[in-house]
Amino acid sequence: MRKAFTLIELLIVVLLIGIVYGIYFFTSSKNVKEEKFSLFKVKEFLNAKSKVYGETLTIICDNDTETCFLLDKDKTIVEEFDFFDNVKTFKLMENELLDPVRYKNIELSGSLYFEPDLIFKKLNKRQFETLIYYTSGNTWVYISPYFLDTKEFINKEDIIAYIKKREYLPMQAGLVE
Repeated sequence: MRKAFTLIELLIVVLLIGIVYGIYFFTSSKNVKEEKFSLFKVKEFLNAKSKVYGETLTIICDNDTETCFLLDKDKTIVEEFDFFDNVKTFKLMENELLDPVRYKNIELSGSLYFEPDLIFKKLNKRQFETLIYYTSGNTWVYISPYFLDTKEFINKEDIIAYIKKREYLPMQAGLVE
């Protein structure tokens, strides 16, 4: 009757554990580093990048050059990446109309000077700016400042009704921190 494992059996078990650990370690770190930018998943993108650059981040995009810049809390460019989606940014006015946002000209790093088409900020660990945009694919998209979900709409009346419904939640009224 055997009471112990052989050296070969122990080596096989250790080897298998090492292989499983290696697969997990290399694929999980690769996903954080190579998170692709997409406006529809912009919160996930910023959450992944905040592990490297800190919690307060800003994305500034220019449709003319098809480029976006990721800025840290000191407004320093930490990454530059391509952006091929032509979008128009909007804000909801008190008269319940969507008004196009026109950003002021900005200067980045002393040499880049342009009028951005989109600015989106991660304000802290849990809060983002509100973002409403219209895509080249004729879709309206609403990104809530608090919730992780991103909603797509076919027409602007639906997006306005959705936002109005959400405004009455306590965190939208400023009652919850």
